[in-house]
Amino acid sequence: MVKEIVHENYQLEDYYLLRFLRAKELNLERTMEMFGKAMEWRKVNKIDEILKDTEFSKWTTNRFPVTMDEKDRTGSPVLIVSVGLWDVRKITLAGKRDHLVRYVDYLYESVNGMIREYRNSTGNDITQYFQILDMANYNVKQHACLACIPFFKDMVKHYEKYYPTMAKFFVFINTPTFFQELLQILRPFMSKDTKTKLIIYRYDKSEWSQFLLRHIPPENLLPQYGGVKRKKDPKKELP
Repeated sequence: MVKEIVHENYQLEDYYLLRFLRAKELNLERTMEMFGKAMEWRKVNKIDEILKDTEFSKWTTNRFPVTMDEKDRTGSPVLIVSVGLWDVRKITLAGKRDHLVRYVDYLYESVNGMIREYRNSTGNDITQYFQILDMANYNVKQHACLACIPFFKDMVKHYEKYYPTMAKFFVFINTPTFFQELLQILRPFMSKDTKTKLIIYRYDKSEWSQFLLRHIPPENLLPQYGGVKRKKDPKKELP
């Protein structure tokens, strides 16, 4: 039955199917229902073609910056999202919230592609990615306005429905205390698995960089995150 609904061969691999099994606590019936809905969503929204979007590849270095070109100590991809530099309010008020949500799907797919690439090139059993969310410059006006909150809800919902259990950690750094207000709104949409992976640090770099370096080699982190990596050309081709 699974073979009849997948769109790509990798979606039949154990590591991919196990994400959904874990999300539904190994309940096969509920897993198949979730998996079927995810495959239908991918088909309707042409997710298998999303990495061809050249606009989104440009967004990663300017409008909504991220980096995803390094690995942690186990070989898993590291995704760093500069949340504080995302002007969520501006694009939302322009009526393009759905476009920003699709950009998030693009990021999930990019990381998913990196996991496949690393598995194939190394033979290692890599199944997840490591996410850092840099909250420096996060503010209520641009990120927690009433018009912005639906975007963050959609971001969480898409992860839970279509990319469940894919992250090892969600490490928040440089986090202002008032972010807790948005987090409380988002928690009801998070699974138990996601809630256990939330690690939130404030502005003490000596504290959060210690955690990051425990999981990521210093040569794979820029100095602003406690590492020794030199900056490369920002125009990096995504998988």
